[in-house]
Amino acid sequence: GMVKNTELAIIKKASGKNLDSLFLNAMIKHHQGAIVMATPLIKSKNFEVASLCKNIITGQTAEIKEMRLLLSR
Repeated sequence: GMVKNTELAIIKKASGKNLDSLFLNAMIKHHQGAIVMATPLIKSKNFEVASLCKNIITGQTAEIKEMRLLLSR
């Protein structure tokens, strides 16, 4: 879910709607990576870890939905 240096260089040179689109797509990828990392830990025996991971998944999923909505405009 990390943005590669080549992708970051392209984003830095972009402007306007193209910048918005590139940034949002990179952030969606980043958020999806967080979900992938948090998912196995929702079954942790440590309540705080499990709770944190559930909150990460819920929050990142909601933000992905919002970013996709922004992209559709």
